Amino acid sequence: MILKIFLISFLFLSCSKSKTSLETKTQTPNNQGALESKKSDLEIDLEKGQQIYLYRCATCHQKEGEGVKGIYPPLANSDWLKKDVKTQAISSVKNGKKGLITVNGVNYDGVMPALALSDLEIAQVLTYIYKSLNDLPEVVTESEVKSVNSKTFSGK
Repeated sequence: MILKIFLISFLFLSCSKSKTSLETKTQTPNNQGALESKKSDLEIDLEKGQQIYLYRCATCHQKEGEGVKGIYPPLANSDWLKKDVKTQAISSVKNGKKGLITVNGVNYDGVMPALALSDLEIAQVLTYIYKSLNDLPEVVTESEVKSVNSKTFSGK
């Protein structure tokens, strides 16, 4: 009887021990993989920017950024965004914009309200718009957004 208890205990302990070693061996590569698959700050900003865009901007500018001709200007492949108007783009999102603008040869004379986003969220959504909808290298930083003063509603 004692021998049976000893053998069962020995068998149980050796199985537990080998399971623990196996778990340790399999955890190491998984942990390394988790570190290697860590997303860059830019990837995180692009994901968050896309979420913000879809929730706050797509209603007017459409899901793919094509806009509605004559009513809401396109943000995808936008010559207005491709010009050196980064500060104007920041101001438009931060402060709103009204008045005539021309995008891709079409005039738009509407009103875009300020979106009440944080400076970080504005940076993320504009980075998404520049990189994903326009294939531009632009990255908008939170400090750039902070540097744009609150201006009149027209964004001028």
